[in-house]
Amino acid sequence: MKGSCMTRLTPPPMPAMDPAAMPACLRHGGQAGALLRMLDWTDSPLGAPATWPPPLRTTVGLVLEARFPMFVAWGPELRLLYNDAYAELLGDKHPGALGGRFQEVWAEIWPALRPLVEATLAGEAVYQENLPLTLHRRGFDEQAWFTFSYSPLRDEAGAVAGLFCTCSETTGQVLASRRVEEERTRQRRLLQQMPGFAAYLARPEHRFEYVNDAYVALVGRREFLGRTVREVFPELAGQGFYELLDRVYIRGERYVARAVPVRLGDDAVERRIDLLYEPVFDETGQVAGIFAGGYDVTEQARAEAALRTAAERVQLALDAGAIIGTWVWDLPADAFTVDERFAFFFGLDPALGQSGLRLEQVIASVHPDDLPGLRAAIAAVLARGGAYSHEYRVRGRDGTWRWIEANGRVDLAADGTPLRFPGVLLDTEGRRALEAERDRAAALLRSFIEAVPGVVYAKDHEGRMLLANQGTAALIGQPAEAFLGRTDAEFLADPAQAEAIMATDRRIMDNGLTERVEETVSLPDGTPAVWLSTKAPFRDAAGRVVGLIGTSIDITDRKRAEAALHEALEVKELLLAEMNHRVKNSLQLVSSLLTLQAARAQAEETRAALDEARGRISVVARLHQRLYRSGLYDAVDLVTLLRDLCADTATALGGDGRIGLVFRPDGVEAGLPLPIDRAVPVALIVSELLTNALKYAYPEEAPGGLVRVSLRRAPDDSGQGGLLVTVEDDGAGLPEGFDPAASRGLGMRVVTTLARQLRASFSVGPGADGRGSAFWFWLPDREVSAP
Repeated sequence: MKGSCMTRLTPPPMPAMDPAAMPACLRHGGQAGALLRMLDWTDSPLGAPATWPPPLRTTVGLVLEARFPMFVAWGPELRLLYNDAYAELLGDKHPGALGGRFQEVWAEIWPALRPLVEATLAGEAVYQENLPLTLHRRGFDEQAWFTFSYSPLRDEAGAVAGLFCTCSETTGQVLASRRVEEERTRQRRLLQQMPGFAAYLARPEHRFEYVNDAYVALVGRREFLGRTVREVFPELAGQGFYELLDRVYIRGERYVARAVPVRLGDDAVERRIDLLYEPVFDETGQVAGIFAGGYDVTEQARAEAALRTAAERVQLALDAGAIIGTWVWDLPADAFTVDERFAFFFGLDPALGQSGLRLEQVIASVHPDDLPGLRAAIAAVLARGGAYSHEYRVRGRDGTWRWIEANGRVDLAADGTPLRFPGVLLDTEGRRALEAERDRAAALLRSFIEAVPGVVYAKDHEGRMLLANQGTAALIGQPAEAFLGRTDAEFLADPAQAEAIMATDRRIMDNGLTERVEETVSLPDGTPAVWLSTKAPFRDAAGRVVGLIGTSIDITDRKRAEAALHEALEVKELLLAEMNHRVKNSLQLVSSLLTLQAARAQAEETRAALDEARGRISVVARLHQRLYRSGLYDAVDLVTLLRDLCADTATALGGDGRIGLVFRPDGVEAGLPLPIDRAVPVALIVSELLTNALKYAYPEEAPGGLVRVSLRRAPDDSGQGGLLVTVEDDGAGLPEGFDPAASRGLGMRVVTTLARQLRASFSVGPGADGRGSAFWFWLPDREVSAP
């Protein structure tokens, strides 16, 4: 039998013990203590209380004195001794359980308790919290929960002789906790399924702990739980929501707003939400989090905006006189009543309009081409009821045709019979004229962009193609309907190419500046091509950048030609380098031969002539080297030529300082090109004149001086422009009657011959202040720049 206790202390109560013989541990303890004092312990394995070991007597005294449920299980059979509080947990098992075997008293739960008891008897303390057990203590099985601890009890020798238990039944708390959790679960289900969105944000950083289905439907699937608002919704930066949440958390004040605008993710569409931020307080009164809830009212907001727009239009139409007539059609009677303005526009008698007209009388003024459409629109609205709008032409009293728009509403009876049809007329002639002008401008624009060679297109701020000519379609290799309204990323096959084009477009729109860029694209057949594109930001009336306009031309052939030219220039450079090398070697060879020949010559005059020839070869060699280094192979800068020639000559003079040499370009700046066939003779002339001055103007026994070379612009006697080169010294001067043309010296003959070839003039005379000598070489302008 469930709950039966074997070998219990069942003898009838004995007379009360002599208080003097009663152990101290049994002197108290309420009803349980009284029962223990009344029991006959003669046959009990525990023996008489007076013989109990001290640890047992001490622990029993503690148990009986306590008001918390406690018991002791002592001895090999684990006999139970407990207090009044534990007796209440036993139910019908009390008082028979007193002194009974633990295993028999709780036979129905012994399988669950046995491992715990054995662990305790092995010297290990045991603790269980809310342990579920099925008890039979009131005549039926019942589920109960207990929190208890088992501690080993030791005898005087230190061996474990039993166990001590403190316990508490937690059935009420467990069931209450379950009810609370079930209620929370029910509330969560309600929140999860409610049409409004809801979320709970914990702590100051607003970390998601809960979102419902409506919230996910509104914002899309994201990783919510455990992440902050700023992590989940980076796109809300700058929209004010972070700051609102911070304020609600800090102040502990709710925030409520209607039709709040919000943009989520990459969605360019603005949504509207009714929003509630409600602070949630903890048991200390501090804000622990925020409940965020509301409804998506985007469609409602749009409808309200459309309603407001319609109302504004009606009001504007009334204020501006755009409504040109009103009517009311009594449908069962087929009677039109119209005002005077309606009658005027339809060419009707106003008096008949007040008394009532039939439909056929009214529509007789409608343009024949528009009459079938009007009849069909009227029949449709009479069948369905509700709003009506239709445009057509009518002939007024002045005989002119005008476009009008009729707007009205058909009221139906409960059975669907049309009863009443009121409405207004709007004059749309002006709007039609504007639309016609718009269409004409659009056609003109279309004709213009189609006439432009290459590619012409326009894009909106998101990169969607708004307008494009046939050149664009040919480049993309798709018909216009395949790419209009789409971005490059959506219609181009090459993602890298699309991203590069869109990155350029974004930069131009962000900077607001026109750019010319080269773009590599793939033609429909896969052939690469290069386009030169001019792209400019497109702005609205307020100056805001709302898109981009671009034109492109195919420069593939030009790029190929440039590549071929670059290759040709590289070949040219190689050829010139080889030619320079050979010319330099040839001149060096000639110079070396002249040097050898001069060394072998016996006559002084012969050696001098060979040295002079070698010097002239050196002038030509240096000029050739400068031309090659400068990269200009057909011309040389005259100023630079003379400056370098003087510098080379000054270097050759040595460092004793007896003779100085200066060059002064008076008013002639560098950058004056001299063709190569003029540069060589000019360099030879100036070199001969410098050599002559240095050789004859300052004999060794005479003091040194200064040789001056100048270049300036000067006209000749006829006023013809030219360049005058002067070589002047302050030395010994020329012999009296010196004539360059009659000179027997080779140098003067070279100078006069080269001057004649250049069609230049050459003259000599005394130097400044009558000292020394001066040589003037005048070159006409036509020879400086002539080919």
